[in-house]
Amino acid sequence: PLGSLIGMPTLGLLSDKVGRNKIILYGMLATSINYLLLSFSIVIHSIWLFLLCRLLNGFLCGIYFVGMALISDYCNNSQERISRFKLPIVMSITGMICGPGLSIFINIVNFNNPLLTPFIIAFVLSIINSILLGYNFKNSKENHINISILKSDQLKTSTITNSLIIKDKDRLGSLEIL
Repeated sequence: PLGSLIGMPTLGLLSDKVGRNKIILYGMLATSINYLLLSFSIVIHSIWLFLLCRLLNGFLCGIYFVGMALISDYCNNSQERISRFKLPIVMSITGMICGPGLSIFINIVNFNNPLLTPFIIAFVLSIINSILLGYNFKNSKENHINISILKSDQLKTSTITNSLIIKDKDRLGSLEIL
């Protein structure tokens, strides 16, 4: 929770400057590496590396909310937004439900190192998600505001339309940008 308290606003601010797609993709790759380090910390019995990795894991939870903001940006109305939010929420809840079930299964099967198995599974799933995100973001345009536009005194419509994806609008007022 401490890591997510720091990570959510930091990754949100960084996504506005760098771009949401990049933050989500690199955040997922960092999550994959983090799960690998968590597995390594269990193998070498290092509690400090484990705690540091868990803190970093909490920090990286901020990419979930960056993803939700990205979904929200591509929606035209509230009904479409509700429809697109269903799958990520269902998948998140499914993960929370499957976690305890996975721990029961690991105990029944009697793996050599039961603490290591969930982190290896999470590592594999993170790698798969990274590959899928990279493939899906390959041809998509970035939907973020160029921060330098907000600092200029004169806002030109051509400059704004080059920096934003505008749907069904001829002009974009400065209040809508802010």
